[in-house]
Amino acid sequence: MINQGLCYLSWLTRHRSAFDSLVRDRLGVPTAAQVLWSAPA
Repeated sequence: MINQGLCYLSWLTRHRSAFDSLVRDRLGVPTAAQVLWSAPA
């Protein structure tokens, strides 16, 4: 389970722009602005 979480975290950091676009499209700009990339825990 920990390995799966680390895999997801790795994917998110490598595909940040895709994730940002998805959040912005689905949840709106204010929510996308709240994603804290400096503290991914």
